[in-house]
Amino acid sequence: MELENLKKSWDDMAESMDALSAKLTESTNIAILSKKSNLRSRILRRAYTGCAVTAICLMAMASYPLWSPGGLPLLWAALSSVAIAAGLAVEVYIAACIKRLDIYNSSNAELTGRVARIKKSRRNFEIWADGIVVVFFIWLSFDAINIRDALLCWTFAVTGIVLGFIIYRRDAADFDEIANWCR
Repeated sequence: MELENLKKSWDDMAESMDALSAKLTESTNIAILSKKSNLRSRILRRAYTGCAVTAICLMAMASYPLWSPGGLPLLWAALSSVAIAAGLAVEVYIAACIKRLDIYNSSNAELTGRVARIKKSRRNFEIWADGIVVVFFIWLSFDAINIRDALLCWTFAVTGIVLGFIIYRRDAADFDEIANWCR
C-alpha cells in the first residue's frame, strides 16, 4: 500500500513537473517573441521615418522653382528629383518586406531567410544609392555655377550618406539579433 501511494505521489509530481516545465517554456517563448516583435516594430518605424523624410525631400525638390535656393540649375533639381523618387520606391519596398515579417507564425528557417533577403536588399540599395549619389554630386560640383552651390550639394550628399550608413548599421544589428534568436 505504501508502495502504491509512493508510486502515485511520484506520478503526480512528474505530471506537475511536466506542466511546470511546459508553462516555463511557453512564458520564455512569449518573452522572446515579444522582444523580436519590438525589434521588428523599431526597424519598421525607422523604415517609415526614412520613407517620410525621403518623401519630404522629393516634395522640396519638386517645388524647386518656388523656392530656388542659390539658383541651382533646373537640370540639378530634375536629376535630384528622379534619384530621390527611385530611392523612395526602394525604401517603400523594403518597408513592405519588413512589415511582412511574420514572427509568430514563421519557422526559424523562414524567418532567417527573410531577414537575410531584407538585409541583402538593403545593403545593395545602400551601395548603389551611395555610389550614384557620389558620382552625381561629383558631376554636379564640376558643373556648379559657383563654389557655394558645390558646397551645398556636397553638404547634403555627405550628410545623407553618413545618416544612411548610421541607420543601416542599426538596422543590420537589429536584424542580426532577430536572426540569432532563430538559431
